[in-house]
Amino acid sequence: MLSTLMCSSFAQQRRDNDIEQRGDPQRWYQEKNTPEAYFATLKKEAYAVYQESIKDCKSVATMDKKQCTKDAKSQLQQDLADAKTTSDHPH
Repeated sequence: MLSTLMCSSFAQQRRDNDIEQRGDPQRWYQEKNTPEAYFATLKKEAYAVYQESIKDCKSVATMDKKQCTKDAKSQLQQDLADAKTTSDHPH
């Protein structure tokens, strides 16, 4: 009885881990390896870093907050420019 319970538990866990469902189009599970998809990933990462930087700026002294925010914005712009260049010319 214990082995039956363990087998059914394993089968349920396996079904929960399977993402694909019968009848789903295969294109839903194909990774996008295009320059646009790569740029979107880099852009998302740049904005995540920017959000962290802005959060860190809130803990800085009042006089330095403005400069910290300005630096974060400048870094975001540079990261986005780098992302565009990198995605246009992948290595």
